[in-house]
Amino acid sequence: MELKNKKTTLGDDAALYEHRTSNMTTKEKWNSLDKKGKWDFFMAYFLPKIVGIGIVGGLLISLLVTIFKPKPDKYISFTVSDMLMSEEEINVLKSDFLEYKNLDPEKNTVQINSNCYFLTDEVNARQFFMVYYAVGELDVTLMPLKAFNMVTETPSAANGMFVDVNEYLTPELKERFKDDFVYVLKTDSEGNEFFEGTEYPCGIIVKDSKYISGNFYSEPMVIAVNGCTKDLSKCTEMIEFLFK
Repeated sequence: MELKNKKTTLGDDAALYEHRTSNMTTKEKWNSLDKKGKWDFFMAYFLPKIVGIGIVGGLLISLLVTIFKPKPDKYISFTVSDMLMSEEEINVLKSDFLEYKNLDPEKNTVQINSNCYFLTDEVNARQFFMVYYAVGELDVTLMPLKAFNMVTETPSAANGMFVDVNEYLTPELKERFKDDFVYVLKTDSEGNEFFEGTEYPCGIIVKDSKYISGNFYSEPMVIAVNGCTKDLSKCTEMIEFLFK
Protein backbone atom coordinates (compact mmCIF):
# COMPACT_ATOMS: atom_id res chain seq x y z
CA MET A 1 0.00 0.00 0.00
CA GLU A 2 1.32 3.46 -0.94
CA LEU A 3 1.74 5.49 2.27
CA LYS A 4 4.27 8.04 1.11
CA ASN A 5 1.78 10.81 0.40
CA LYS A 6 -0.77 9.84 3.10
CA LYS A 7 -1.95 12.87 5.12
CA THR A 8 -2.81 12.95 8.79
CA THR A 9 -4.42 15.47 11.11
CA LEU A 10 -1.03 16.02 12.78
CA GLY A 11 2.06 17.81 11.54
CA ASP A 12 5.10 15.89 10.46
CA ASP A 13 6.89 17.14 13.55
CA ALA A 14 4.21 15.99 15.99
CA ALA A 15 5.94 14.96 19.20
CA LEU A 16 3.81 11.87 19.63
CA TYR A 17 5.44 10.13 16.62
CA GLU A 18 7.97 7.71 18.00
CA HIS A 19 9.43 4.30 17.33
CA ARG A 20 6.97 1.38 17.53
CA THR A 21 9.22 -0.46 19.91
CA SER A 22 8.94 2.21 22.59
CA ASN A 23 8.01 0.69 25.94
CA MET A 24 6.96 3.99 27.48
CA THR A 25 3.60 4.07 29.27
CA THR A 26 0.99 6.62 28.29
CA LYS A 27 1.79 8.62 31.43
CA GLU A 28 5.49 8.59 30.62
CA LYS A 29 4.82 9.65 27.05
CA TRP A 30 2.65 12.50 28.28
CA ASN A 31 5.25 13.71 30.74
CA SER A 32 7.97 13.65 28.06
CA LEU A 33 6.06 15.95 25.68
CA ASP A 34 6.22 19.72 25.45
CA LYS A 35 3.04 21.85 25.36
CA LYS A 36 2.55 21.45 21.64
CA GLY A 37 3.19 17.72 21.82
CA LYS A 38 0.70 17.32 24.65
CA TRP A 39 -1.95 19.18 22.64
CA ASP A 40 -1.34 16.93 19.62
CA PHE A 41 -1.46 13.86 21.82
CA PHE A 42 -4.70 14.97 23.47
CA MET A 43 -6.40 15.74 20.14
CA ALA A 44 -5.34 12.44 18.58
CA TYR A 45 -5.98 10.01 21.42
CA PHE A 46 -8.01 11.42 24.29
CA LEU A 47 -10.57 13.67 22.58
CA PRO A 48 -12.17 10.94 20.39
CA LYS A 49 -12.52 8.71 23.45
CA ILE A 50 -14.06 11.49 25.53
CA VAL A 51 -16.51 12.35 22.74
CA GLY A 52 -17.41 8.67 22.26
CA ILE A 53 -17.99 8.15 25.97
CA GLY A 54 -20.12 11.30 26.07
CA ILE A 55 -22.31 10.14 23.18
CA VAL A 56 -22.79 6.66 24.63
CA GLY A 57 -23.50 8.11 28.07
CA GLY A 58 -26.06 10.54 26.65
CA LEU A 59 -27.85 7.78 24.77
CA LEU A 60 -27.86 5.58 27.88
CA ILE A 61 -29.28 8.35 30.06
CA SER A 62 -31.96 9.09 27.46
CA LEU A 63 -32.89 5.40 27.32
CA LEU A 64 -33.10 5.10 31.10
CA VAL A 65 -35.25 8.22 31.36
CA THR A 66 -37.62 6.82 28.71
CA ILE A 67 -37.85 3.44 30.46
CA PHE A 68 -38.31 4.67 34.01
CA LYS A 69 -40.29 7.86 33.39
CA PRO A 70 -43.75 7.35 34.95
CA LYS A 71 -46.42 6.85 32.32
CA PRO A 72 -49.62 8.92 32.55
CA ASP A 73 -52.46 7.21 34.39
CA LYS A 74 -55.68 6.54 32.52
CA TYR A 75 -58.20 9.05 33.79
CA ILE A 76 -61.09 7.74 31.67
CA SER A 77 -61.67 5.69 28.53
CA PHE A 78 -63.82 6.78 25.60
CA THR A 79 -64.80 4.10 23.08
CA VAL A 80 -66.03 5.08 19.62
CA SER A 81 -67.81 2.49 17.47
CA ASP A 82 -68.20 2.76 13.69
CA MET A 83 -66.90 6.30 13.53
CA LEU A 84 -63.60 7.22 11.94
CA MET A 85 -61.48 9.56 14.02
CA SER A 86 -58.17 10.90 12.73
CA GLU A 87 -55.12 11.00 14.98
CA GLU A 88 -55.43 14.78 15.05
CA GLU A 89 -59.08 14.60 16.17
CA ILE A 90 -58.18 12.11 18.90
CA ASN A 91 -55.32 14.28 20.18
CA VAL A 92 -57.52 17.40 20.20
CA LEU A 93 -60.22 15.61 22.18
CA LYS A 94 -57.66 14.34 24.68
CA SER A 95 -55.90 17.66 25.19
CA ASP A 96 -59.14 19.66 25.36
CA PHE A 97 -60.62 17.34 27.98
CA LEU A 98 -57.46 17.42 30.12
CA GLU A 99 -57.43 21.22 29.88
CA TYR A 100 -61.16 21.31 30.73
CA LYS A 101 -60.44 19.34 33.91
CA ASN A 102 -57.14 21.14 34.66
CA LEU A 103 -55.31 17.81 34.58
CA ASP A 104 -51.57 17.47 34.04
CA PRO A 105 -51.02 15.63 30.71
CA GLU A 106 -47.76 14.26 32.12
CA LYS A 107 -49.76 12.42 34.79
CA ASN A 108 -53.14 11.80 33.18
CA THR A 109 -54.45 10.64 29.81
CA VAL A 110 -57.71 9.82 28.07
CA GLN A 111 -57.75 6.33 26.55
CA ILE A 112 -59.63 6.48 23.25
CA ASN A 113 -60.60 3.20 21.58
CA SER A 114 -61.62 3.78 17.97
CA ASN A 115 -61.14 0.35 16.38
CA CYS A 116 -64.59 -1.10 17.00
CA TYR A 117 -66.97 -1.57 14.04
CA PHE A 118 -70.29 -3.24 14.81
CA LEU A 119 -71.89 -2.33 11.49
CA THR A 120 -69.13 -3.82 9.35
CA ASP A 121 -67.39 -6.39 11.60
CA GLU A 122 -69.86 -7.48 14.28
CA VAL A 123 -67.99 -10.61 15.41
CA ASN A 124 -64.74 -8.82 16.25
CA ALA A 125 -66.62 -5.85 17.69
CA ARG A 126 -68.50 -8.11 20.11
CA GLN A 127 -65.25 -9.80 21.12
CA PHE A 128 -63.70 -6.38 21.72
CA PHE A 129 -66.61 -5.38 23.95
CA MET A 130 -66.56 -8.66 25.88
CA VAL A 131 -62.83 -8.47 26.61
CA TYR A 132 -62.72 -4.78 27.51
CA TYR A 133 -65.91 -5.05 29.56
CA ALA A 134 -64.54 -8.04 31.48
CA VAL A 135 -61.38 -6.16 32.50
CA GLY A 136 -63.23 -2.93 33.28
CA GLU A 137 -61.66 -0.86 30.48
CA LEU A 138 -64.91 0.64 29.17
CA ASP A 139 -66.24 3.88 30.62
CA VAL A 140 -68.08 6.01 28.06
CA THR A 141 -69.11 4.59 24.68
CA LEU A 142 -70.36 6.29 21.52
CA MET A 143 -72.00 4.19 18.79
CA PRO A 144 -74.65 4.33 16.05
CA LEU A 145 -78.19 3.59 17.28
CA LYS A 146 -78.26 0.42 15.18
CA ALA A 147 -75.07 -0.84 16.87
CA PHE A 148 -76.47 0.14 20.29
CA ASN A 149 -79.57 -1.96 19.59
CA MET A 150 -77.37 -4.86 18.50
CA VAL A 151 -75.52 -4.75 21.82
CA THR A 152 -78.69 -4.51 23.91
CA GLU A 153 -80.89 -6.91 21.92
CA THR A 154 -80.13 -9.90 24.15
CA PRO A 155 -81.39 -9.95 27.77
CA SER A 156 -77.98 -10.63 29.31
CA ALA A 157 -76.41 -7.75 27.37
CA ALA A 158 -79.26 -5.31 27.96
CA ASN A 159 -79.40 -5.87 31.70
CA GLY A 160 -76.35 -4.06 33.05
CA MET A 161 -74.30 -3.46 29.90
CA PHE A 162 -75.09 0.25 30.14
CA VAL A 163 -75.87 2.30 33.24
CA ASP A 164 -79.21 3.99 33.87
CA VAL A 165 -78.69 7.67 33.02
CA ASN A 166 -80.38 8.61 36.31
CA GLU A 167 -77.31 7.30 38.12
CA TYR A 168 -74.84 9.73 36.59
CA LEU A 169 -76.57 12.67 34.89
CA THR A 170 -76.96 15.89 36.86
CA PRO A 171 -80.49 17.36 37.13
CA GLU A 172 -79.49 19.96 34.53
CA LEU A 173 -78.32 17.31 32.05
CA LYS A 174 -81.38 15.14 32.63
CA GLU A 175 -83.63 18.07 31.85
CA ARG A 176 -81.58 18.91 28.78
CA PHE A 177 -81.60 15.37 27.33
CA LYS A 178 -84.98 14.10 28.57
CA ASP A 179 -86.37 13.89 25.02
CA ASP A 180 -83.27 12.15 23.68
CA PHE A 181 -83.03 9.11 25.98
CA VAL A 182 -82.78 5.59 24.55
CA TYR A 183 -84.57 2.91 26.59
CA VAL A 184 -84.14 -0.83 27.13
CA LEU A 185 -86.32 -3.28 29.04
CA LYS A 186 -85.12 -4.78 32.29
CA THR A 187 -85.17 -8.59 32.45
CA ASP A 188 -84.80 -11.27 35.09
CA SER A 189 -81.87 -13.69 35.29
CA GLU A 190 -83.57 -16.01 32.74
CA GLY A 191 -84.14 -13.24 30.23
CA ASN A 192 -87.87 -12.84 30.89
CA GLU A 193 -89.04 -9.25 30.53
CA PHE A 194 -90.51 -7.62 33.61
CA PHE A 195 -93.93 -6.06 33.58
CA GLU A 196 -94.67 -3.02 31.49
CA GLY A 197 -93.05 0.15 32.77
CA THR A 198 -89.75 -1.45 33.80
CA GLU A 199 -87.76 -0.05 30.90
CA TYR A 200 -84.98 2.34 31.79
CA PRO A 201 -82.98 4.99 29.90
CA CYS A 202 -79.36 3.97 29.35
CA GLY A 203 -78.34 6.01 26.33
CA ILE A 204 -78.58 9.53 24.91
CA ILE A 205 -79.07 10.44 21.25
CA VAL A 206 -76.24 12.77 20.21
CA LYS A 207 -77.42 15.88 18.42
CA ASP A 208 -74.76 18.50 18.90
CA SER A 209 -71.11 18.25 19.87
CA LYS A 210 -68.01 19.75 18.27
CA TYR A 211 -66.10 16.51 18.83
CA ILE A 212 -68.46 13.89 17.42
CA SER A 213 -70.78 13.52 14.46
CA GLY A 214 -74.46 13.06 15.17
CA ASN A 215 -75.28 11.34 11.87
CA PHE A 216 -72.59 8.89 10.88
CA TYR A 217 -73.72 6.31 8.32
CA SER A 218 -76.99 8.34 8.25
CA GLU A 219 -77.61 6.81 11.66
CA PRO A 220 -78.19 8.69 14.93
CA MET A 221 -75.32 8.28 17.40
CA VAL A 222 -75.90 7.18 20.99
CA ILE A 223 -73.63 7.91 23.95
CA ALA A 224 -73.82 5.68 27.02
CA VAL A 225 -71.90 4.76 30.17
CA ASN A 226 -70.75 1.15 30.50
CA GLY A 227 -71.76 -0.91 33.49
CA CYS A 228 -68.15 -1.91 34.20
CA THR A 229 -66.94 1.66 34.80
CA LYS A 230 -65.19 2.24 38.11
CA ASP A 231 -66.07 5.93 38.46
CA LEU A 232 -69.43 7.32 37.38
CA SER A 233 -68.41 10.87 38.32
CA LYS A 234 -65.68 10.85 35.66
CA CYS A 235 -68.21 9.64 33.09
CA THR A 236 -70.44 12.58 34.03
CA GLU A 237 -67.47 14.89 33.49
CA MET A 238 -66.85 13.46 30.01
CA ILE A 239 -70.48 13.91 28.96
CA GLU A 240 -70.54 17.45 30.35
CA PHE A 241 -67.37 18.16 28.39
CA LEU A 242 -68.65 16.72 25.11
CA PHE A 243 -71.85 18.77 25.26
CA LYS A 244 -70.59 21.95 26.89
